[in-house]
Amino acid sequence: MRKIAAIFSDMHSGYQLGLCAPATELEFDGQMRRVHLNEVQEWLWGIYARGISKAVEMAGEDEILPVHNGDPTHGDRFMEELVTTRLADQLTIARMNLGVWFALPQVKQMELCLGTGVHEFGEGSASVLLADMLREAWPDRTIGSAYHYLLNVAGVSIDLAHHGPHPGSRSWLRGNIARFYLRDVMIQNLMAMKKPPDLVIRSHFHTYINEVVCENGSESRLVITPALCIPGGHARKATRSISEVTCGMVLVECVDGRVGMVEPVLDKIDLRKYVEV
Repeated sequence: MRKIAAIFSDMHSGYQLGLCAPATELEFDGQMRRVHLNEVQEWLWGIYARGISKAVEMAGEDEILPVHNGDPTHGDRFMEELVTTRLADQLTIARMNLGVWFALPQVKQMELCLGTGVHEFGEGSASVLLADMLREAWPDRTIGSAYHYLLNVAGVSIDLAHHGPHPGSRSWLRGNIARFYLRDVMIQNLMAMKKPPDLVIRSHFHTYINEVVCENGSESRLVITPALCIPGGHARKATRSISEVTCGMVLVECVDGRVGMVEPVLDKIDLRKYVEV
């Protein structure tokens, strides 16, 4: 048995620097008009489309499981950063972003993990509403939502939640907190006489991390997913003026109860303005 898990997060649909499908149409002045993508959104869509193509290439005739790990919308806290002030438009954009997967015959199921309250209209509302919208549009597919998953994908156990460890406060410390976090997850399971998850997926910090830990004869991998948006004013403040951002998704081959290839589809952007004087 073999499946490809396509794991991505933090689309922040509706945000001026978030993911937006080129075919998206919104109502303006009583007429449906196609959304004009800015340069950043075109760049983000290029990465996303490349990830989908890579998932198809990896899967062949095997099943693809798309998983969105939180924050599909930008929410209503930072209104000045939105494409429109109509909150329903964020769900429309997110639905268009996710709906492209259902054009693939290999996609029979999608799971949406609930993210941060301020980006999901509180209590994971955006992910729950999106799951309902997608089920209505594609009633022959299985589409679910939850705060915390334990997925069994072709025999591979995947512990999935939006919030988790910080990727590390310095470049030379990158991944250390993630390894401590993963080791703790493993020890908790071992103490409870349970097999640790093969793969732990977390998001939220918009930074790609991939770490493997061995503990008492067991091996687990932790992946923190990159985002599909770039920082605005609040995020630049929260990250203390981060200069470079990595965006994309992570593809995981699950085959006969083991993790096979882990293929990140990534691209970087430098947020600084270059001035020669």
